[in-house]
Amino acid sequence: MKRQVTNKAFTVRPRGFGYNPETAATNPYQHEVDLQGEALELEIWREYASFYRRIRNHGVYTIEDLNSSKDTPDAIFPNNWFSTHDNELMILYPMMAENRRKEIRPDLLEFLHEYYEIPEIWDLRKEARDDEYLEGTGSMIFDRAHQKVYACRSARTNERLVKLVAERLSYEAIIFDAVGSDGNEVYHTNILLSISDKLAICCLEAITDEQQREQVKSSLVGDGLHLMEISIAQMENFCANAIVMDGDHGHWIFMSKRAYEALDPEQQEYLESNLQVLELDVEYIEKIGGGSVRCMIAEMFLKPKLFDPDEQK
Repeated sequence: MKRQVTNKAFTVRPRGFGYNPETAATNPYQHEVDLQGEALELEIWREYASFYRRIRNHGVYTIEDLNSSKDTPDAIFPNNWFSTHDNELMILYPMMAENRRKEIRPDLLEFLHEYYEIPEIWDLRKEARDDEYLEGTGSMIFDRAHQKVYACRSARTNERLVKLVAERLSYEAIIFDAVGSDGNEVYHTNILLSISDKLAICCLEAITDEQQREQVKSSLVGDGLHLMEISIAQMENFCANAIVMDGDHGHWIFMSKRAYEALDPEQQEYLESNLQVLELDVEYIEKIGGGSVRCMIAEMFLKPKLFDPDEQK
């Protein structure tokens, strides 16, 4: 079965990016840094500008939000508040941190309408009960070709909401539990799992329940994916927080420089032999935001309207 990938993406300029205390309690990968003020802003802008320019130069059709608020320090990670599906559906998600909920702006939805056909928007926020959250393709990994969704339970990933999404999309839900080196739950599934064209990068070691671990492994291997197992240490260096997209000369895997360097030589060789690899330097974004390259890209599976991204308003 042909796997669905896309060459269309949405990104957000880091206008208000910074350490977010509202998310830090559930994200152990966030750290404050010594660099402060204008020097930090310049470094974050350098990382983002290089990231944006390089993914576009490699054939990814990208538009960006230029107007994120200084009150939304994690807006640079747009994959958490929405996902798109099958040229017809956008889903909006209930996010745990109050300041992250501000990322879903009416003007931003209007902006996306200018560039993409969006026949239907399903606002999952209306389905969520108190203390139920689900954070897009951070919380869920979609295998669109095999109609499966993988999710590890956490404060930010509610099982009931995962099942609602799976039911709406006619997907099978594979739900499990995972912990990091500190013994706490992995806050987002895309920290430990990436599913792409012919490859699954997965930290099975983080899935402590043997039956759940075998279920995930059997599902991935049974669907014909090459399973690249990574350690918890590699997971915590964002080795699974990568994304494969269409681009010039075939499929590209975008991942951070830190993640690539944390891979074993054999793992690096596999990627280089089977995909085009683009390493992106997002050191400060990773340290401060607790997310990496995959989190910075919202894939667009909607039908684009005719436009030239270089003439973006």
